[in-house]
Amino acid sequence: MLRQLTDEMLAGDVSELFVLGGDPVFDAPAELDFTKALRAVDFKLALAASANETSQACDWLVPHSHFLESWSDARAYNGVASTVQPLISPLYESLSEVELLALLIEDADSGYAAVRKTWSESLGENEDDARWQKALANGVIEDTKTKITTLSFNRVPNGPRSSSQETNGATPTPLNDQNSFEIIIKPDPTIWDGRFANNGWLQELPKPLSHVVWDNTAWIAPSDATRFHLKNGDVIRVEIGERTIEIPIWIVPGHAPACITLFAGYGRSVVGRVGAGTGVKVVSRFGASHGSQTAERKRIAKVVVVGRKQSVVTTQHHQLMEGRDLARAGSLMEYLQQPSNPLFAHPPSPVPDDSFYDDWPYKQSNKWGMTIDLTACVGCSACVIACQAENNIPVVGKEQCDKNRHMHWIRIDTYYEGPPDQPTHTLNQPVPCMQCEHAPCEVVCPVAATNHSDDGLNQMIYNRCVGTRYCSNNCPYKVRRFNFLDYSGEFISDPSLHLLSNPEVTMRSRGVMEKCTYCVQRIEHARIAAQLEDRAIRDGEIKTACQAVCPAQAIRFGDLNDLGSDVRRAHDHPLNYAMLEELGTKPRTTYLAEVFSREAELASPNRSSDSIAEQPTELSDDDEAAS
Repeated sequence: MLRQLTDEMLAGDVSELFVLGGDPVFDAPAELDFTKALRAVDFKLALAASANETSQACDWLVPHSHFLESWSDARAYNGVASTVQPLISPLYESLSEVELLALLIEDADSGYAAVRKTWSESLGENEDDARWQKALANGVIEDTKTKITTLSFNRVPNGPRSSSQETNGATPTPLNDQNSFEIIIKPDPTIWDGRFANNGWLQELPKPLSHVVWDNTAWIAPSDATRFHLKNGDVIRVEIGERTIEIPIWIVPGHAPACITLFAGYGRSVVGRVGAGTGVKVVSRFGASHGSQTAERKRIAKVVVVGRKQSVVTTQHHQLMEGRDLARAGSLMEYLQQPSNPLFAHPPSPVPDDSFYDDWPYKQSNKWGMTIDLTACVGCSACVIACQAENNIPVVGKEQCDKNRHMHWIRIDTYYEGPPDQPTHTLNQPVPCMQCEHAPCEVVCPVAATNHSDDGLNQMIYNRCVGTRYCSNNCPYKVRRFNFLDYSGEFISDPSLHLLSNPEVTMRSRGVMEKCTYCVQRIEHARIAAQLEDRAIRDGEIKTACQAVCPAQAIRFGDLNDLGSDVRRAHDHPLNYAMLEELGTKPRTTYLAEVFSREAELASPNRSSDSIAEQPTELSDDDEAAS
């Protein structure tokens, strides 16, 4: 479709062009030369949330409303229709796609009027019509489900392929050259196709597997890195015909050999101050002309080693567990053989019974705890972003991340099992504050800024903290973050950022230690509500931010003193274990060991990942990682 549109634009058949939310000047394949075609159009209008490459080339830029500000409608995959209602009034004078189209082709002066007109026949025209009110209340419109139709196809097994069946714009060639690589281009896992390039939260969100921030890299296999004598950050030149890019590499265990994965979305020339100067532009140079923008694309390219390095920042420098069984996993067969005490979840290791710490007397108070199910966790990092939004965690930038000063209160650690080229499994482990019963951080603070609350939280009193960082040095899990710079001042001085911060959470200034608090503001909100109603806090009434957003429901939170609570049952499960339990810290954040049903993938019974090569980047003294 894009090629057809471009051909029609070049032929002069398009006199007016409306671009609704896209950015084809940036991400259209270079072979289409969309920019040249756009110049041949007499009237060009772009609907965009901010200035981008396409809006710069158009005659008009219309501000695009956020989807939370707009009326619209939608259909689910099964055809069920729904009205899309705004959550807030528009902050600025802007338009949605529905409103712009309504102004052009419909007799409607707002998105709401357009939606009402669309559904007036089935839901009535009056505002108080019971059918319209019911649709708004239920969120779906009755009797709109698509009827299921059974289709049959006659397929020729070995027939010739038509041009429409081609999956990419280049003819595949055999990899008969040692410098030839198959190139796969995918949307970036955090900023997607570049539309979120100016979002600091997503730029600083560690990417899956590599944990790289503020950059895109070329993923290659360990065997290819060895063959070309490459290390992480070494720059290569990828050549497809006359089009080339230079990009740093990242070695990913398990990556296919003779193949390079590139990620689109970076290298934008028209973007805000956050996304400016980040990454390398990929799509418009190598993107194929067939398929959608988000589809996987393949090309054959030649790779040349440039001979220089580029600074690539990652938040996890070491992916060996060094025999400490941090993330534990086992097969379903192993679990069924010992369901009451699986060996992979509880390997033989001495756990001290005696301690210099006294047990905390909870009496009648709550004892908050958390359990994370590693079988359910997919390492998507939704919990990381949710925690950042909930707790006003600042974005510190690439330079500070390079000094190991990233501020996330929860991180996702990644480990591998097996040889680097063919690891048998990838392990993802979310790591927030462990909320230890015998917390090493509490006893070393000289001003009692970190202490144990009545309901078991290892809490921080920011006004007491003087920044000695003794607590961070004494934390074996490295989950405390020191605020080196004053990031809170910008929130106070810039009026446009006031709505960004959560008013229930204190803004932290320079020189204080921060960490996970089990979303104490949510705990207090539920406690006040229970006191007003003269009742106990119900199980499940409190959901932490990470728990609420987890798509796999891998996180359980609640009162460990409630023997019937979900988190108590998880703590009593045979798969439950505490990280570094041999240290005697008695964490109240525990894990359920991962269970696999694919027996062949488990190479060894000890769950060790010691055969994976260490990332070459060195740790700094400011903030070491636990692993």
